[in-house]
Amino acid sequence: LKPLAVTYGMEREEFDQEGRVLTLEFADFFLVNAYLPNAQPELARLEYKLAFCRRFNEFTAELARQKTVVVCGDLNVAHREIDLARPKDNQGSPGFSPPERAWMDSFLAAGFIDSFRLLHPDEGDHYSWWSYRGGARQRNVGWRIDYFCIDRASRRRIAGAAIHPQITGSDHCPVELELLAK
Repeated sequence: LKPLAVTYGMEREEFDQEGRVLTLEFADFFLVNAYLPNAQPELARLEYKLAFCRRFNEFTAELARQKTVVVCGDLNVAHREIDLARPKDNQGSPGFSPPERAWMDSFLAAGFIDSFRLLHPDEGDHYSWWSYRGGARQRNVGWRIDYFCIDRASRRRIAGAAIHPQITGSDHCPVELELLAK
């Protein structure tokens, strides 16, 4: 499947200089591949991340007014306690701070659906990232920070969503969305 167009960034220089967003336009949907900023230790980069995320919300909403939008990638946030192995130990940590989780709430409230949670609402122990330290992957002490989200109007197009921890080679594993044709 060849895209009709490829767009780099979100049309804002202050956010596009790091090459974090790539949008592929297909006949009946946009695929937005994103690698959202990490808030960094001591949340040193939190304000930048939140500003980036506000623009990301605007950008994806603009696209969703045209056709189906699928967002995929490392959003660098574990949304709910079920999305990481040790939520109590990580309260306020980068990727699990209240402002980052509130942003994810706002992204979903603005009209997007977390496809994995839609199909697996209460299933724990499903992670897409593990630290290289302390044998975290072997012990499944991970975080779910990689997502496939789709605009709410296109919810009926979700046929399946999965995480593939058995595929190694990185500190992340692949996530999958099965999308029905329109």
